Amino acid sequence: MIEIRRPHTAIAAALVALLAGITPAQRAQAAPKGRPHHSTNTRPVDAFRRYATAVLATGHLSPWQATALRDALARGVTVAGRAKRTSYCPRCCPGTRCADGSRVRVGVCAANRGIPMHSLLWVEGDGLLLVTDRGGAVRVGGGYTRAGESANVDVWRARCRGGCNEGTRRNLPYAILRMGGAK
Repeated sequence: MIEIRRPHTAIAAALVALLAGITPAQRAQAAPKGRPHHSTNTRPVDAFRRYATAVLATGHLSPWQATALRDALARGVTVAGRAKRTSYCPRCCPGTRCADGSRVRVGVCAANRGIPMHSLLWVEGDGLLLVTDRGGAVRVGGGYTRAGESANVDVWRARCRGGCNEGTRRNLPYAILRMGGAK
């Protein structure tokens, strides 16, 4: 939950209390001691941890996906940053081989060079993806990504959704579950 603090909120609360006949001393005495009531002692759960715990609770995963998510949670993996994600289908991406020599299939992606080949990624909205390709325009910076985006990912889809090349989504949280080795 994102908290938005407004400077005039404290003034409005003081006016309401004053109109209700409560003095500032009485209000301070009634307020809880320690931290303000809106803060908690727990850290906010990031998007990856929220996704992983929810998906593991449903049980609708293949064994390798469940193992990867459990291992990532046990190691304390969190969101690594924000990514630009572009989707492609067989009509707009006619290639059949990835840079590592494997076939193009659902669950693989091309990522910028900052993410090693064969790394296992989680991208919000796409789930788990294996980096098997690079691509010519899969770069960070230089007009390819916006400020705040630290990764660029191209995801292959089996069929078009809403037209060829369903488009680009920006500032999606991503996590690196397992770093791959360059082959």
